[in-house]
Amino acid sequence: MEISREDQLQSLYRQYAEAKEAETMATAVRRSLGEKIIALLPQPQGQDHGTVSAKLACGRIAVTYSMSYKVDPETIEAIAALPGDVYDSCIDMRYEVKGAAVRDLKESNPDLYVQLAQFITAKPASPQIKLT
Repeated sequence: MEISREDQLQSLYRQYAEAKEAETMATAVRRSLGEKIIALLPQPQGQDHGTVSAKLACGRIAVTYSMSYKVDPETIEAIAALPGDVYDSCIDMRYEVKGAAVRDLKESNPDLYVQLAQFITAKPASPQIKLT
């Protein structure tokens, strides 16, 4: 007896939902355990970054501390005006393409789109699945 497409999708839906729930629970457990490990290991003294570790009979635990840096786009001109190569050496600009605007341009002005397209790399994104 052949299983209908609908039944297959319903079964896959349930399995996917169960896997997502298990993943969410596992993430919460992992984060909780991480907080307990961090509480038991000393933080690097006198610095905002570094690694502390503990060697155990079952293995080694290492906790690395670091800083996260962002730049306010409105300050780019001021940063660029700093002396030397501060801007080039400290700032990494990541330009993001506005997909909806590019699609609109492709429809409304194909000639201009062709000019823009030579500067853009496009590839299929990974499919995303959402259950509701």
